[in-house]
Amino acid sequence: MQCVKWHPKEEGVLISAGFDKKVVLYNVLVDSKASQTAKIDNEVESLCWEPHEGMQFAVSDEKGVVKILDARFIGGESVIQFQAHSKQTTSLAYSFKNPGILVTSSNDGSLKTWDVSKGEAKMLFEKKCEIGEIFTTAISKDVENTLAAGGSKGELLIWEIEP
Repeated sequence: MQCVKWHPKEEGVLISAGFDKKVVLYNVLVDSKASQTAKIDNEVESLCWEPHEGMQFAVSDEKGVVKILDARFIGGESVIQFQAHSKQTTSLAYSFKNPGILVTSSNDGSLKTWDVSKGEAKMLFEKKCEIGEIFTTAISKDVENTLAAGGSKGELLIWEIEP
């Protein structure tokens, strides 16, 4: 198991994913063992819920691919699929203030801001960072458009993203 995320609004709903190339959706209020599964082409690195869209979530993998999936149709086709980075896409974070804005980070040392709100991925901005390979990324709920990222050099980057 590589990652687990509770749904930000739907009580008891969570997703998990890992190196077995599966994303699993659970509703623990119905039955903690009941689940739905989606097969992913590569090992999963990260996932996160879209806080505005309700049942959509993003999944990133070891090949740099990001897929946006709909939990209501978890076994179906991706809503969007795109090549975000040339190496692993290690972390994903959606903006809490701007619907459809997704930030990706990678072992290639870059952060990218994407607009995925119109059924395709449009890169808005790319930042090459000097913190090494980036392992984790988080967007503040409180400080608008502010992101924190941590890298292999043991440093923290604070960045004001452009929506």
